[in-house]
Amino acid sequence: AHYAAYLSEVYRGGIESVPKGQWEAAEALNLSRLKTYWRIILPQALPASLSGMGNYLVGILKDTPMLAVIGVTELLHAASTIGGDTYRYLEPYTLVGLIFLALSLPTAWACHIVEQGVRKMLGLQK
Repeated sequence: AHYAAYLSEVYRGGIESVPKGQWEAAEALNLSRLKTYWRIILPQALPASLSGMGNYLVGILKDTPMLAVIGVTELLHAASTIGGDTYRYLEPYTLVGLIFLALSLPTAWACHIVEQGVRKMLGLQK
């Protein structure tokens, strides 16, 4: 639920990163508000917003139940229980960390690839 508020700030930051001159140029060309956003503002705001959106995607992955069964709290509780039974906390917590690292890294890598593709598509990168 709180990710919606965070993502709205990412979008707002991306839109505010577009120089004021772009808005003025669209107004001078007598473009409608919809065309101004769709053709001028959003293509420039998207690359600035992608990295933030990718970070929140990774966060959402960690905060939502994986495979509709296993979640962060369940894994941490299981690690704590195992540590309490064996007095060895390092191994279970390390395993939990590795599981989430194994899920987070491919997601972050995919977000990076998407970001590069959008930049290339918009002509911002070779």
